[in-house]
Amino acid sequence: MKFTGVSLNVQVTEEQGWVRTLLIDVPYDELKPEFEKALKKIRKDAKMEGFRKGKVPMGIIKRLYGAQVELDTLEDMLPEILHKAFVEKELKVVTRPTVNKIDFHPGSDLSLEVRVEVEPEFELKKYENFKFDYDVYEVTEDDIAEAIEKIREKYSNWETLEDEPAAENDHVVLDMQKLDESGMPLVGEKIEEFYPISDGGELTEIGRQLLGAKKGETRKIVYAFPNDDDPEAPVAPGPCEVTVKEVYRQVLPDIDDELAKDTGEFETLEEMRKDIEERIRTSAQKNFDDVLYEKIIDKLIENNPFDLPEGMIEERLDDLINDFKKEAERNGDEVDEDEIRRKYRDMVVSQIKWQLIRDKLIKHFDIKVEDDAVRKEFEKLTAEYNLPNIDAAWESFRLDFSQYSRLASRVLSQRLFEELKSRQKLKEKKITIKDIRKANEKRAKKSA
Repeated sequence: MKFTGVSLNVQVTEEQGWVRTLLIDVPYDELKPEFEKALKKIRKDAKMEGFRKGKVPMGIIKRLYGAQVELDTLEDMLPEILHKAFVEKELKVVTRPTVNKIDFHPGSDLSLEVRVEVEPEFELKKYENFKFDYDVYEVTEDDIAEAIEKIREKYSNWETLEDEPAAENDHVVLDMQKLDESGMPLVGEKIEEFYPISDGGELTEIGRQLLGAKKGETRKIVYAFPNDDDPEAPVAPGPCEVTVKEVYRQVLPDIDDELAKDTGEFETLEEMRKDIEERIRTSAQKNFDDVLYEKIIDKLIENNPFDLPEGMIEERLDDLINDFKKEAERNGDEVDEDEIRRKYRDMVVSQIKWQLIRDKLIKHFDIKVEDDAVRKEFEKLTAEYNLPNIDAAWESFRLDFSQYSRLASRVLSQRLFEELKSRQKLKEKKITIKDIRKANEKRAKKSA
């Protein structure tokens, strides 16, 4: 149903805060065409003695069904009528309408009294020249060297050692036989396993006992055999006899142009180093930018105060409670709605305020997002998956309005952040990986 041509008489009264009461009058002649469409549909399928299907006179159809059809059709028409009234009066309604009074009788005009809450109006007072400390990530040689080592490991080879002892970075293939307390083999308790001598720079439990062992050598060690019947059950370590079947050593490629070519992305080592440096900087800096963005948001909310419609807050809390209920149902739990409202109210208020401030800033700065910019972000996010046909993947993605809108909104937020960031007074501080690790160590000590 569309009512673009229907004439409404709408009066709006401003109540306390952002409450608006609408008195809507719709002449019967404006509603009549929709009623007649509904009656024609009934007549088409109507069966009555003395008449062929679909040939019952309209006068009889109206007498039998007219009153109920008008009531039912009007119920279907109400959402469109309300929407048209809101558009005509340029009301940004943010809550579900409450119909206080409806006056309609078959054959008469429609009169409605509706209560809504509208989006708050506010002035954007301050959005620039705030002072912030801003961490800027500085890529070091340690960062690049660490990344290159991971690439070397990815493109490494493993060679078998025939007569060399197992060293810290080697791996071993073992025949492992569980023994009883007297040292006799237990039937059915023999396995073959592949183990590293060290992990993360430290010797493993087996590595400590097999460091220096050669291929073909047999040793007795202490080992906790897994419980196949119950993998989660705790297992006490016991005596075990192991024979080293193989010793493998990782052979890392040289750090040169050939390594860069092996990746399939670069021709020279220098190209690869520059790419690594940029990727590290972008990834690390994003965390610091997110922190700055949150600080800017907090300042904007603090310096641009305005009240929200209570119904807007409550409806957002209702949505949140419904999400909690769905999760609770899956886990067989219960939800304390009052506790959720108390706990999350401030968060919801901040989210709504930022959403409104954000929209006003985007309009103020005239920030737009082109389709090409959304595609560029799509390609960046999907680069690691090496999609065989990026054009086809993109076209499929574009057809999903929800996904496309979310990504476009993300790009819009990125552009807004860059605009806001350029308007603040930032005191930059260079941060390296060593600084981050020291800070993490301090936090670990405090929490210990």
